[in-house]
Formats: sequence, structure tokens, C-alpha cells
Amino acid sequence: MNAHTPGPWHILPQVMDADTERHARACNPYAFRRHIATHPDPDDEGCRIVCDMRDGPDGDARLIAAAPEMLAALERLEAGVRLWVSRGVSDEDMSAARAAIAKARGGGMILNPPLSISPRLIPGVRVGDGWVSWDLARGIGYVDAPGIDHAVTDMRPGLSGRHGQPEERVRACLGALLDFLGACAESRSYGERRKGDPMAGENSDLFPEDVGAWAQQNSDEIGMARVELEGDMG
Repeated sequence: MNAHTPGPWHILPQVMDADTERHARACNPYAFRRHIATHPDPDDEGCRIVCDMRDGPDGDARLIAAAPEMLAALERLEAGVRLWVSRGVSDEDMSAARAAIAKARGGGMILNPPLSISPRLIPGVRVGDGWVSWDLARGIGYVDAPGIDHAVTDMRPGLSGRHGQPEERVRACLGALLDFLGACAESRSYGERRKGDPMAGENSDLFPEDVGAWAQQNSDEIGMARVELEGDMG
């Protein structure tokens, strides 16, 4: 049979402590192995070893583990490119490709709607014609839309954004960023109604002018994304 073992594949966690690992390497450098398997729990009865690595960098293991998703994503993208004139590449296909690339680079995590992989290859949410995303490793948020490429470097996540599972932390940080965008949009609308100047509101300058204007135009979508994030977290 020429078909590959169906994915997803997982890198099994090492069960030995640091001292045991050093001893194992000293006794036999080739005995230390890293396994790629069909289930993250080696004790699961459905777990099957796909690859047995004697040694090598973590990047090799990540790339091997991401292979099924990368193949599937490339096949879907290839089909979309062939039919570009008639339908183009769908958002679903692009998200699958970005998720596979992120997993291969070591940034993969299980994401549930409304979260998906943004064009920056980090978790984010689609808002209107743009994306709001969060780089958990660097602690930086991003707002990307046509003509807008803005990094949010001065936002400090709260307690829920610093502790817990990666997806929970990303959701908390994205929720806070969406709250700020929503506050800016509301303030701009208030200033426009009362004083004829969108920058007259108290929170109108939370973001640069172009980002604030985009937030105001997409205030309903920002609110909906926030509700969806909060609903899933609850």
C-alpha cells in the first residue's frame, strides 16, 4: 500500500528527566529517540508510531509531524489555483495552508472557531476585510487590513493572557485588543455625532487615525468577533 498514514501526526513528549537523558546520551548517543505518532498519548490504544528519529533538531520533528497537513493544504491550494478564474482560493483553503506552515515552524496549536491562522501565520480573527491577530511568543498584537499594517506593542495582557493553555491566552489577548478597538470606534462615532470631529472623543486616539477609521467602519464586526470569542471561552 502506497498511501501514507493518515494525519494528524504528533510529536510524543519525552518521558525521561534531564539527568536520565544526559546519562542515556552518554552511554549510547544513538539510543535516544524521538517518536512521531498518530496520537499525542503513547498509551492510547490507537496510537501508532509513524517515525522513529534517533536524533536531530526539534525543527526536523516539527516538520515531519506537520507533513500530512502540509500535503493536504497544498493539494487544496493547487486545486484552487487551477480553477483560479472560476472560483479562486477560498479562505478555508488558505487557513489550512497557514495552519500547516505554522505547525511546521513550531507555532502550531489547536484552534477553535472563531480563531484561525492569520496571514501573519499566527492566531487571529477575521474582522470585516481585515484581521486582528496576536503573537503569543512576542506579546504583540496586529491589525491588518487593506492599506493598514499596524503592530500593537504597548498592550499588556491581563492575568488570563499570561497563564493557562496557549489558546486560552490567545483568546484573552485578542479579546482585550478587540475591546480597545471597539472603544476607539465608539469614541470616534460619539465625537462625530456631538462635535463633528471623530477625534474629539475621549478614546479616539487609542490607535492611529487609519486604524481608528477602520475600526469605526467595522464596529459591528468587531463587536460580533468579541461576542464569539467570549461565548466560546464561556
